[in-house]
Amino acid sequence: MEIGTDIESILRIAAVLERTPRFKTRCFTEKEIAYCESKGKKGIESFAARFCAKEAFSKAIGQPLNWHDVEILNNADGKPEVYVKGRAHELLAGRSVKVSLSHANDMAIATVIIF
Repeated sequence: MEIGTDIESILRIAAVLERTPRFKTRCFTEKEIAYCESKGKKGIESFAARFCAKEAFSKAIGQPLNWHDVEILNNADGKPEVYVKGRAHELLAGRSVKVSLSHANDMAIATVIIF
């Protein structure tokens, strides 16, 4: 079993998104962007949490990855799930992944468990 955790300032992610518009399309898939933007003002919290989840996945798997090879989407019940392709899929090698996202005040956090 492998575990990865990442924590980020929501204000820092907001500033990066504002200062560097390309960051959004470089780090997030079209589906992730659509989900986060559908949240209105709260969308920045979702961007920050998903950024943390991708970093946490990379830490758990032990390799830097292409941002688009790891996608964090909510299932029909609203629970976040990790979808992988490319190198991330190869490194996962059939194992399962669980992700937990949270945010409060100015911080977002994600934990990923690979088993």
